[in-house]
Amino acid sequence: MKVAFMYATFENIGIEMLSSMLKKEGHSTRLFYDPQLFDDLFYSKKYLGKFFSFKKKIFDDLKRYKPDMILFSVVSADYSWACEYSSEIKKIMNVPIVFGGIHVTSMPEEVLQNKFVDYVVVGEGDFAVVDLMNNIESGNINYSIKNVWFKKNGLIIKNSVRPIFQDLDKLPYPDKELYKKHGQPFITGYTILTVRGCPNRCTYCNHDVYKNIYPNNNTYIRRRSVKNAVSELADSKKKYKIKFIRIIDDDFVRELSRLELFCKLYQKVNVPYVCIAHPTNVTVKSVKALKLSNCKQVAIGLQNINENLRTKILNRKETNEDVKRMIILLNRYKIRCIIDLIMDLPSSTSKHMKEAFEFFCKYTPAGLCMPWINYFPKTTIVDIAYKHGILDKKSIRKLELKPNKKTLFILDNKIHKEITMKYQNLLTLLLVSKRLAKFMYRTKLFLSIPSRFMLLLRVFSYFRNRTGYELELLRNPRRYFYQSLRKLRTL
Repeated sequence: MKVAFMYATFENIGIEMLSSMLKKEGHSTRLFYDPQLFDDLFYSKKYLGKFFSFKKKIFDDLKRYKPDMILFSVVSADYSWACEYSSEIKKIMNVPIVFGGIHVTSMPEEVLQNKFVDYVVVGEGDFAVVDLMNNIESGNINYSIKNVWFKKNGLIIKNSVRPIFQDLDKLPYPDKELYKKHGQPFITGYTILTVRGCPNRCTYCNHDVYKNIYPNNNTYIRRRSVKNAVSELADSKKKYKIKFIRIIDDDFVRELSRLELFCKLYQKVNVPYVCIAHPTNVTVKSVKALKLSNCKQVAIGLQNINENLRTKILNRKETNEDVKRMIILLNRYKIRCIIDLIMDLPSSTSKHMKEAFEFFCKYTPAGLCMPWINYFPKTTIVDIAYKHGILDKKSIRKLELKPNKKTLFILDNKIHKEITMKYQNLLTLLLVSKRLAKFMYRTKLFLSIPSRFMLLLRVFSYFRNRTGYELELLRNPRRYFYQSLRKLRTL
């Protein structure tokens, strides 16, 4: 049986895992990939999006492939895209369509009510999708498959989730061949996940949703053995000649003994890598282990420098002392520290932005990533935004039923938005020239900096150290360059 995966923009390890599981059962798989050039969260130009669209090619290839099942892994930002594609597929092909992913897990009944969706998968789908595909192949559907919701005689059958799978070493390696023809895993580095789950419950994160259906924190966090993870990397280094690795565990340094073992076994791979860490777990010993194992960059999801906002709005527990220690240590060992900073949180003011600038003047990381807050369905941050008057019931329902790239973040106050952007400019300038940034802050000249100047500052800051690992921050421009060439070759 043939399965077609539909996905957009970046690489998805979840799809790669499902592909490996299905192939293990004798099914064949193929990815139909839409890079969404000039029609994504980063750049949106209608005429360019139309010119660089892969839609016709995707549909032509899909008709030639003739799949027995089509599976969409859906995040909220791409839900409208998935609905558009599914609706058009149903007009030309009589094939069952399955929706899974975090948005579906958040809103399963609403998603399944769409005429073009036949099944939804709630929670982790490694075994559920295999069971469903085997049932479709047999022609005798079992309507009691755990994690799968069905339609039958106008009713929705809601099945409970199975116990969350524990022994990750028994799962096959993710199917990187799925993306290989599209170039994605290799133009931006090799991506690996060694731990599933997160001990924290930040109000804005997908784990906030998953922990509602998997409430036991002791079973929710599962680890591959270090030997298993390093073996994947060693095999992939030999097979794909990878030169850069991205470890996307939510907190790679959480267990020191595990990190030290990784440091020892990783010597046979020794490819430069980047990872994610929590400030409370960045210690002298963990940083030394990172340095010895060829880590070049650590990303930190701090989100705000004000401790009160972090605690009450985001449910984050680290202190500013933790943050100071972390930045000092990573700078001392010459590991790039990249901090995520969300400046438009509910109840945030210009006072909090000033606090952020003054803090980072004293303790300056290598980079700052400053996105707008995204309000994902059924996360606690949505309730907090409602209480602060940022979201009303109508806008919340729109987030749930018709989310897209623009509805997930709410810029309700234009004045506050402009001030926030000015401080984003100032913080970007801080990474380029601390002396100039302090002068602009002291004289308030930064309030007159054109917003577009920010882009030039960021590009300059990415290249200023010339170590090469600033290019991790240029993943999206590199994706655009490569996929644009692919499109131009088809004209």
